[in-house]
Amino acid sequence: MLGNVQGYHVLILLAIVVVVVVVIVVVVISVRRKGAGRRSIELEGGPAARMAQLVHLHDQHLVSDDEFEVKRREILREI
Repeated sequence: MLGNVQGYHVLILLAIVVVVVVVIVVVVISVRRKGAGRRSIELEGGPAARMAQLVHLHDQHLVSDDEFEVKRREILREI
C-alpha cells in the first residue's frame, strides 16, 4: 500500500511540473509577441544586402511578417 501512495505522489509532482512548464512557455511566447512590434531592426549595407539580411531574419522566424513588410517597404523606397 505504501508503494502505491508514493507512486501517486510522483505522478502528482510530475503533473505539477508539467503545468508549471506549460505556464512558463505560454508567458514567454506572449511576452515575445508583445515585444516584437517595439524592437528596431538594424540592417547594414546597401539595399540589396539589407534585403538579404531581412529575408534571412524572416526565414529564421526572428522577424514577424508585419515587421518584414514594414522594413521591406522602407528598403524598396530607397531604390
